[in-house]
Amino acid sequence: MASVTRVDLTGQKFGRLTVIAEAARTHSKKPRWRCRCDCGRETTVVSSNLKRGAVISCGCARTGKFVLDLTGHRYGRLSVLELAGRDSRGRALWLCRCDCGAPFTAASGRLRCGHTKSCGCLRREGPPPHKQHGHCPRVKPSRTYATWSTMLQRCNNPRDVYYARYGGAGITICEEWLKFESFLEDMGERPEGHSLDRLDGTKGYEKSNCRWSTPGQQQNNRRTKHKLTLGAVTDTVVGWSQRTGISIAKIRGRLRCKWPVERILTTP
Repeated sequence: MASVTRVDLTGQKFGRLTVIAEAARTHSKKPRWRCRCDCGRETTVVSSNLKRGAVISCGCARTGKFVLDLTGHRYGRLSVLELAGRDSRGRALWLCRCDCGAPFTAASGRLRCGHTKSCGCLRREGPPPHKQHGHCPRVKPSRTYATWSTMLQRCNNPRDVYYARYGGAGITICEEWLKFESFLEDMGERPEGHSLDRLDGTKGYEKSNCRWSTPGQQQNNRRTKHKLTLGAVTDTVVGWSQRTGISIAKIRGRLRCKWPVERILTTP
């Protein structure tokens, strides 16, 4: 019978276990190895259990006694200095130093999941613009943030109901405006009763081509606007409404009835 070649596992690492030396075999002649766990304890494990990952620690991983060393790691504004002990719930606490210079103690889990990022100075400085404007499921978005979000959907989301008229028609958004903070810095807060308007309807969304407009300005700037000429003056329906005092709805109704332009604009 051919002999089975023994594989030396000394020095190899399996999970939290580092193999130190071979140990006495089991009653069924299975090879076993003496290992040292990252927590400092030693244990003996059957070779096959190490190789297939069935055993990865001395048991500390299961009981929660193992503490992952975070020393030197950085989380947000916090740099981890050393282990500071455990809290009443048995969680490991780490002494950190914030970028503002203040010492701060935080639990491992809150650091690693990103819940704790500073000693509290971030909160005292106030939320970033996207948080102030409601970029959060629990907060109603501001008018400005809602306008920005709608712009993104129309141009970048093929499933949006208006995509064919915007993104599908080649209307794009400048790279800077893909971030809300940049959009807010360029356009400012959306005034009451205004909406985002492109000065040139054939061009995309960028600072030089956009403004906050009233409904009248929007209508006057639409690519499909109807222009009427009376004498030497040519203007849109909105423009003539402002000039004559005749309502927009009345001018449009007369157009549908195919009134002559002079009668449309001179009849009270």
